[in-house]
Amino acid sequence: MIIPTLFISILFTYKLKDDVREWYHNNAVTLWIFGNCYWMLSEFYGFHDTVLFENVKGIHISLIPFVAGIFVVSFYYLFKRQRVVNSKNPK
Repeated sequence: MIIPTLFISILFTYKLKDDVREWYHNNAVTLWIFGNCYWMLSEFYGFHDTVLFENVKGIHISLIPFVAGIFVVSFYYLFKRQRVVNSKNPK
């Protein structure tokens, strides 16, 4: 179920690339799905408790796509949203 879910998410992102708002949100969703898939796989295969670095376990790696998704959406709302709104509603 991981491959079709990621495929559909990437497909939505590609199909809606002309709409800036949808593109940023779909990228964030794709990253969150990827993070969730890694998290599930790490627990299923039992490497979630494996220490990779000093205090970093296998499950902590799933935070990377989750945080990246938050940064993508935050970037949109902090820097891009006002430009998109202004371009759709010129004064």
